[in-house]
Amino acid sequence: MHQIENHLWDSKKFLDKVFSFLEEIKIDVSNFELDHICYRVETNYRYQEFKNLLSNFWELLSETKIWWRPISTFKLSEPILYNDRKIYLIELPSPKEWSFYKEWFEHTEFVVNEDLDSFIKKYPNIKFDLKSFSKETNRDVSLKHENIWIKFHENTLEYVIKHLQQ
Repeated sequence: MHQIENHLWDSKKFLDKVFSFLEEIKIDVSNFELDHICYRVETNYRYQEFKNLLSNFWELLSETKIWWRPISTFKLSEPILYNDRKIYLIELPSPKEWSFYKEWFEHTEFVVNEDLDSFIKKYPNIKFDLKSFSKETNRDVSLKHENIWIKFHENTLEYVIKHLQQ
């Protein structure tokens, strides 16, 4: 478990960046659930290695192919704690063939407590990335800050996984 803790429990630096940026641009997420964080790996070998390691300790909710590559989602038995938040889900995508990602956290996702259209209208001065706004399942909008993404969507990842498995 020590190897996992070295990676996942060291999420504070990543989350500090996320919340500092959101505060700077004045997006209030205090009432939004911090649904999950995504941990990127550099190689398919590392994806399998990390997936197998996580599977020894936590529940694999799904491994789904998205854009021709597997993405695993794990539910932690003990949450990652950050300030007053508890994060129970970790997303682990295998790398895209055409992209390089340094191993570390890549994004976090918040569940907005309202319609996504209403959420966007509250922040007219912010240029959200809308490429996933029209998805059929759990559409989202996002922001990039330095090397991290912050996403906002309408349903939890766990809900979407269970809904799609029916």
